[in-house]
Amino acid sequence: MWGLHTLRRTAGTHLYRATRDLHVVADLLGHSSVTTSAVYAKMDSDVRREAITALDTLRAASAAQPSTVSGEESSDA
Repeated sequence: MWGLHTLRRTAGTHLYRATRDLHVVADLLGHSSVTTSAVYAKMDSDVRREAITALDTLRAASAAQPSTVSGEESSDA
């Protein structure tokens, strides 16, 4: 049965998905701890996929940067 708690939890989950900020969720729902708000931040497959994509992007950007060897000068002359 749908009740106030279910609506509150749904609103908290949507708020987290929109902001990705547990501190905002905690503040708006009146929680004294972010840990309490963590139940509203249910991980779904979209969130996991976004996190993996972000990590892949960071890894690719890091691999694309040229490595430098200390003490070695470039010979552009």
